[in-house]
Amino acid sequence: MAQPKIILTHGIFEFPLFMTPLANKLEALGYETVHFCYRSVRQTLEENTRDFAKFIQKETDNGESAVLIGHSLGSLVIQFTLEAYPELNVSHAIAITPPFQGSTITQNLEDKNLSFIVGRALNALLPQKNRWNSSVPLGVIAGTKSFGVTKLFLKNDRPNDGTLYVDETKIEGMTDHITLPESHTEILLSKELAELCDAFIQHTTFNISTNTDV
Repeated sequence: MAQPKIILTHGIFEFPLFMTPLANKLEALGYETVHFCYRSVRQTLEENTRDFAKFIQKETDNGESAVLIGHSLGSLVIQFTLEAYPELNVSHAIAITPPFQGSTITQNLEDKNLSFIVGRALNALLPQKNRWNSSVPLGVIAGTKSFGVTKLFLKNDRPNDGTLYVDETKIEGMTDHITLPESHTEILLSKELAELCDAFIQHTTFNISTNTDV
């Protein structure tokens, strides 16, 4: 049985090259991968959602379903797209270090009149109460290694990946949640990441011998 096509979408200030290590590992497992590139700070989340929906429709016009994997802000692009276009042929969604409840760092930037740094992604990244409303199963992979310059904007010692608190990655309605001892961006290089994605695609759970939590 052929593996489903995987559509990868990058995070803020990133481009497809950031997702290439994961893509290469997934291809070694037999998956076909393609990348969706969007303007993370020059377009609104709604504009990127529209473009992503068109991209997914094009990539699945043969009738086969796709799996969506997003990093950071890319996870919100996935969420908004699936909610706005529920007819899309998508079997699974995987969010890697997603700011589902917004970002404390973004709020701190706004408080210091520095929110221009995140451009038109501001509203999507401010702290919020969010819920997964799509019927597509969602797996979330968070990091717990507090590393990076951005951790200077984090105000307490709650588990975090140097950019997001772990609790900011969780969302009501998700199917499964797991953590890896990696920082926000380094997680994309993790040797376990592709295996976790494969497990969720095949079984709709992260059912390998790693720490899981929901």
